[in-house]
Amino acid sequence: METQIDTVFVKNFGTEVTEEDLNAHFGAIGILKKDKRTQKPKIWIYKDKETGAGKGEATITYEDPEAANAAITWFGGKDFKGFTISVELAERKAWVPPGGKKIWWTWTRWIWWWR
Repeated sequence: METQIDTVFVKNFGTEVTEEDLNAHFGAIGILKKDKRTQKPKIWIYKDKETGAGKGEATITYEDPEAANAAITWFGGKDFKGFTISVELAERKAWVPPGGKKIWWTWTRWIWWWR
């Protein structure tokens, strides 16, 4: 797993919470990074695939990693809309190219060929 130093994972909040609610609450401690495509704050609410209802979990990305760390201590274990939330640094699976090292080896060999 790879830790994302600028992103927090928030869980245990209500299923009716919106991106706007999270933006207002978590944006109070630092500037949220904007999605380049949509220009909206980078907030991802996890949803049930079948019903589309929120699962009470989200990731929120800050411009500054220090703001993400501050969000953990400031908001973690505190009340948010009637729920005690948990806030921690987000983690994601490390990216491995299809085929693993073979792709890398082919890519480096291709670069060598161009030299």
